[in-house]
Amino acid sequence: MSLSTPIDEDVPVATGAATHEATAASRRHPDRIPSDGGALLRAGREIASQIGADAAAADRDRVLPHAAFDMIRREGLGAARIDAARGGPGASVEDLTRLSIVLAEADSNVAQALLPHWVSLERLLLMSSPAQRRKVENDVLAGVLYGNGTTERGTLRPLDVETRLQRTGDGYRLRGRKFYSTGSLMADQTVILARDDADELVYVLLPIQRAGVQLLDDWHGMGQRLTASGTTVLDDVQVYPDDIVGLKTWFDNRHYTGAFSQLIHCSIEVGIARAALADGIAWAHDGARPVKESGVDSVLKDPYVVQLVGDLATDVYAAETATLAAARDVDAAARLQRDGGAHPAALEARLIAASIAVSHAKIISTKAALRVATHFYEVGGASGALAKHAFDRHWRNARTHTLHDPVAYKYKAVGDFHLNGIAPPVGFVY
Repeated sequence: MSLSTPIDEDVPVATGAATHEATAASRRHPDRIPSDGGALLRAGREIASQIGADAAAADRDRVLPHAAFDMIRREGLGAARIDAARGGPGASVEDLTRLSIVLAEADSNVAQALLPHWVSLERLLLMSSPAQRRKVENDVLAGVLYGNGTTERGTLRPLDVETRLQRTGDGYRLRGRKFYSTGSLMADQTVILARDDADELVYVLLPIQRAGVQLLDDWHGMGQRLTASGTTVLDDVQVYPDDIVGLKTWFDNRHYTGAFSQLIHCSIEVGIARAALADGIAWAHDGARPVKESGVDSVLKDPYVVQLVGDLATDVYAAETATLAAARDVDAAARLQRDGGAHPAALEARLIAASIAVSHAKIISTKAALRVATHFYEVGGASGALAKHAFDRHWRNARTHTLHDPVAYKYKAVGDFHLNGIAPPVGFVY
């Protein structure tokens, strides 16, 4: 039985109404919450073993990962970064990064569709008021997963925002249209970036079933086909004051969540590279034939194949090592900033170090995902290109996902820092 549910293309799939009191409702309450980072990873590996078996067929048939998200809810993985004192696992950033790599190796669509949850939760825990933070923690412990609506089509730059939050006699109303709404079709709430009446950027937290919220399944990428990164229509949506999180100061001050978001992207690229390498090795053991001039009876004895696998495995090792090292730097920055009280200069230095470490990792993981997904075919002959193997999904996924952020700007950030002593830009992507 498939672990996912097929869905018709280009049709609204989530629209409706919900009372304000019901906005915290999850599609499924967790059966359990992992006790710590180790338990989190064990649960993640079990889920990965199930979704990985279906990944090729899901990609071929374009089956969205609703069942995978139900398993993630059931096992309480969405609460990974909730502190132990609040009833969560208290997982570190490194724990979460390892989890994301495991899920991405099994199915990179699932890992990317979860990324908005991880990033939204991290930002809400840092940027919202104490009362909002308690509500977010309670919602997530109850199984809520977040999608997002940040980017819009038709603007000059990707983060130009025309979606408007307007004050009315009964509260606020939200109007606009988002694209790249990754994960929202499988989520319980979506986090929308909008401009208020003062033209300031804010987050608006909305249950996907609130009246006026419409999600369209209209993402048709060549890769990462199942991330549900399509359109969100916001048609005069009722918004309440505690749904709104102001962001003004966070655009002017350095914070760790930009590096955190890029780190999760790195983990997805590492997972894609690992999956491609694993398929190449499996193909070498079962199906690939040596070329005549090799003089051997198995590709396992062909020195050029052995060299190739060693080369690609080294790329994967370098990417994973850099990504996990960067995760530890982000961890240190997150603890310092979330705990408060750090000397501003010490905090700034820690945040910059995390940003540079993640930029290094993004460069290395991008190279690894693209290179491994391109060259692992070379362990065997042309039969590796047969559609039945679905090996092409690794390159399609790598090429699509690595377009998310231009890696050239990571080189610039690293080069400017080392050459000119210039810190990375302040904002939400470094």
